[in-house]
Amino acid sequence: MHTMRLVFVLCLACQGAADSPASDADVGEACAKEDVDALHLLAMRKNQISDIGDDGTLGNDRTMGDDPRMVHDPRMGTGDAQLDQVLAAGTGTIIEDASEPCNDADGDCVTVCYNSGFDFGFGGRFMPNNGEKLTNPANFGPSGTYKTKMKLVAIALSDVGKDALVNNKCDIFQLGLSIADAVANPPSDLRADQYAGLKEWSSEDCSRVLLASQMTASLWDAQYAVSQGAWNPMKLTELGNRVLKGPFGVTHGFNQGGYWMGYFNKLPPADKYCTLITTASGASQPVALIDKASNDIFFSDCGILSSLGGVSLSSAIYTNNDVLYANLYTFMINLVKQGTCNACEYAEEIESADDVPETTPTTTTEPPTTTTTTTTPDCSEILTLNPLVAVQSNLGGLGPDSGPEEIRYEAAATVKRQSVDLVVTASSDYQAQSTAQNGVFGKFGQINVKYGTSVDLKFQY
Repeated sequence: MHTMRLVFVLCLACQGAADSPASDADVGEACAKEDVDALHLLAMRKNQISDIGDDGTLGNDRTMGDDPRMVHDPRMGTGDAQLDQVLAAGTGTIIEDASEPCNDADGDCVTVCYNSGFDFGFGGRFMPNNGEKLTNPANFGPSGTYKTKMKLVAIALSDVGKDALVNNKCDIFQLGLSIADAVANPPSDLRADQYAGLKEWSSEDCSRVLLASQMTASLWDAQYAVSQGAWNPMKLTELGNRVLKGPFGVTHGFNQGGYWMGYFNKLPPADKYCTLITTASGASQPVALIDKASNDIFFSDCGILSSLGGVSLSSAIYTNNDVLYANLYTFMINLVKQGTCNACEYAEEIESADDVPETTPTTTTEPPTTTTTTTTPDCSEILTLNPLVAVQSNLGGLGPDSGPEEIRYEAAATVKRQSVDLVVTASSDYQAQSTAQNGVFGKFGQINVKYGTSVDLKFQY
């Protein structure tokens, strides 16, 4: 007889409408309970700021109304000293940049370089903790969720270009943006020769990857163009589901953020790119893609990867956008390590970001040998617990998915070499503050329960 032990995180969210006033008593109660979700929601209720203007100023006089494009990040500061202090205390330990790139002593390691000093870049106003998520050893490294370590190397703005990236042994380069370049066409943060150098650096070696956003793609191919006006939520394509699910979980209901809300409104012929993410409604406009000529990854709006879209102000992987960001880097790490020259075809052959295709070329120099061994079967041949991947989230019929009223974790365990799903259903009335948070939290299942309520849950295989 085998006992299956599963750990779930029940997230309690504060009661009351998000637009009702938040009192100091509310804050105190949430603090006493160490209830992070409640604190975030209280931040939203106390904060009257609704979005970021084109010039980067906070729009106190703007209101979200019924416009789903206006996505507010409640963790940007509330005007309440007590609440801000509590939220800030949860942002984790600042992990400094590496003084040098990966070396032999680092073992399995990838060097991530970036241009410093921008609002939409590592350490910037809207991505203050993105770099910490990559260097947090609980996420990436020998003891982390994904076993490859990352080192961050900042490149001074004036030095950005092919030579600096080669000299610093950069494997991945994430291009940060200023507020101005978030809406500028063409981009102007760098000189024309610097953009050309980045493109050359990436294109000449299949084991190098650039991650960029906004109008930058038009400098790689003039047929790319980005426009304002996408609508939340975003959704993964079939290919994107392979690339952006992985060891950190599966995303549900992730958003862009801020005011501009970009999408690709002009594209080269379909054989020049492959699409990872689109808008969920309307014409399913592309918002993230891989350029086949360079293997580089372009987002139409950097808000998805920032606190404006929902990336948490923490070194942990907490929100849906956190999961997307961590799995994206897992995929890019594998592109670097495999050195594939066609990232789109590679993505079609994998099942998740951390997967390696069975068709990956190998070189054998020794003749094959035949060895006969006798082994005693171990328990792993009978029972194996697998990383949780939520493929259906509609507990109690509250969404965000439609269909069966359940949360289904696909292939949660392997029993006698046969995969079985874990299905969670509500046996009593279920209320939630945010069903978008149902699914996976790091290595654990997660179910959001509204503060002050209870629910009976049934777990079955």
